[in-house]
Amino acid sequence: MAQTLVRELKIPMPPTFESVEAERLHRKQRLAAAFRMFSKCGFDEGVAGHITARDPEKLDHFWVNPFGMHFGQIRVSDLILINHHGEVVEGDYEVNRAAFAIHSQVHQARPDAIAAAHAHSLYGKTWSSLGRLLDPLTQDEQVMARAIFTSKAAPCLKCHMTGDAGHDAKASAPNFLLARERLKPEWTKRWVVDPQLISPGTSMPSGLFNRDAEHDRFVVNGVDLPAFKTYEKDHVSLLVRYMFQITADEQKRLGAAGSSGATAAPAAAGAPAKTASLQDQRQQARRRHEPNIAAIRTP
Repeated sequence: MAQTLVRELKIPMPPTFESVEAERLHRKQRLAAAFRMFSKCGFDEGVAGHITARDPEKLDHFWVNPFGMHFGQIRVSDLILINHHGEVVEGDYEVNRAAFAIHSQVHQARPDAIAAAHAHSLYGKTWSSLGRLLDPLTQDEQVMARAIFTSKAAPCLKCHMTGDAGHDAKASAPNFLLARERLKPEWTKRWVVDPQLISPGTSMPSGLFNRDAEHDRFVVNGVDLPAFKTYEKDHVSLLVRYMFQITADEQKRLGAAGSSGATAAPAAAGAPAKTASLQDQRQQARRRHEPNIAAIRTP
């Protein structure tokens, strides 16, 4: 009789400490490391930006970076401890008053929060200047958008370049990776609803979405996925948001999914997908895009 081997699997859990001093050191070490990571990612800018960690013993105190010190040079011994009045309790450096003004309110409002971070990153500042809210895709929405892309009703990758040389030799439309720089979301929504109205004779299929007047939205037609029956948002907006967030890895996944069905796949079965550089994709798109695509470039 075969013997079944049973072994205990480990699940990572928050560390426990024998003393408050050990827990304090642990938090300060992680805090110093976080500053180094922020620096490596380019999230630092002069004296702007801070990360704070609540002290495990003095709960109305928090550790923060000293004023004027570069994120990439901060060590555990450089961190300073300030109280709820903004006074330096431990450490030899000054505190940035902005750090106290912002983070003291966060720690006071959220006593359950151990740490808080804010940065003045390039992309964060750029996005904030647009006055728009983030509209991320959930996992369920991503699955639904993939279903549209790989359906028989809308073989989106059939005509669009993917970076695979074999596929792109016959492709007539730009790579979806260029959507963010060449298209505008609102225009794209009108395009996918009725491409024939904008460019008569285009090979892009019409009738993919039906108007749901009762709920003032468009719903996808010809894609059989139970999740769509309970999804209350506009399906066109879902598809466009997905298009503008698509990545090279996601595109490979779509190609692999399409190869298992009736949809044409960009890569041969069993062969790894090839991704051209962004510069190559732009050059290919300029040479091979249909005339109607030229009208949707943004200045």
